[in-house]
Amino acid sequence: MGILIDSALKRQLEVPAVYARLIFAGLALSKDTARDIEKCWQVTAKEIDVLYIRSCPSEILNLIATHSCLEHFGSDVLGRIPGVYAYSRNPALCSCLEWRSDCICKLWAWRLDLDPQLCRRGFILPVTNACGWFTELWVYRHARDLSPFLLQTRRKAVAA
Repeated sequence: MGILIDSALKRQLEVPAVYARLIFAGLALSKDTARDIEKCWQVTAKEIDVLYIRSCPSEILNLIATHSCLEHFGSDVLGRIPGVYAYSRNPALCSCLEWRSDCICKLWAWRLDLDPQLCRRGFILPVTNACGWFTELWVYRHARDLSPFLLQTRRKAVAA
């Protein structure tokens, strides 16, 4: 028998649950970025680990991480998460030029609304509330970034 959760509480838990899945199962911290943070912030590797800092994902890792969330939570939940959006290639065009019935060019995909260039030195710092739930994700362009930005959805659907 499953656990029944009030629908209002369930909605409140969506963001922390998706962000936790991204942090614990989808994203990682590169060694180079960790070294940059240690040097610039004057912190230890252990302190970085406690903060759950993760590198910004490459385009491919972005798709893999968000697809994992899609499989686990579904598109309805992902559609309500700040910083996550769905996109589709133009269904009238076929990028692979094979025009097969199983062509992936028409499929919708999900991704974090991050520039793929950020994967070089950018990182994500999750913010927790009093309960320890991830409530926001701050994005730093590099370790010396003095004006990080809050991950949020800038666009709803974009043609790839």
